Amino acid sequence: MKSPLRRLLLSLTIASSFTVPALASAAVEFTPVIGVVHPLKAQYVDFGTPLVFGLSTSAAYGARVTWWAQRRVALEASAVGAGTMLKLVGGGAIDSPGTLFQGDGRVRFRLNPANPTNHFDLIGGVGLSDAQFELTDFLDRSGIKRKARTEWVVGAGATVDVWSNAALRIDVEDHLHARNFEFDPAISGLSPGDRGQQDLTWTAGVVIPICKR
Repeated sequence: MKSPLRRLLLSLTIASSFTVPALASAAVEFTPVIGVVHPLKAQYVDFGTPLVFGLSTSAAYGARVTWWAQRRVALEASAVGAGTMLKLVGGGAIDSPGTLFQGDGRVRFRLNPANPTNHFDLIGGVGLSDAQFELTDFLDRSGIKRKARTEWVVGAGATVDVWSNAALRIDVEDHLHARNFEFDPAISGLSPGDRGQQDLTWTAGVVIPICKR
């Protein structure tokens, strides 16, 4: 028969294995995500009659790899792509399908204490934003080029411990960058308008622990 002390130690060991989820001790996480990219601003070009360039709101898909360098600080690599539509409005309307890409590195700072798997995070980083469309070649020949731009990422996220070895993570981010259009100086009478651009991105994904501390 086991002694009372041994039974107590065994009970504590079993209890601790259930109260410390695998996710809480994960050093590396992989998170496939789905979401929505919503451009916040249209882009105006004045040819005498204003011409408006705008991107449509689109479903987004991607993945993130998160390394918790410290208990409350993580380095993260993110890549998200979306099928989108370039809309040109001015004396008529033209829709050109294409793709939008957002790739960046960011820091994730956990606001809660280090151990709980349920936590809120602040997000900040820098990366590239690019979009290409069926009209890209035509615009290039016309002296209007759309190129990749450096983007700044700010946002917040929440992680909820839903399963024993995984969690649900929801992030909301604002991707800020200069306007992606460049105009040939030889084109006269052209006024680019506002150069700032913002893409609001919502994503949700399942956090899968890969490597333990």
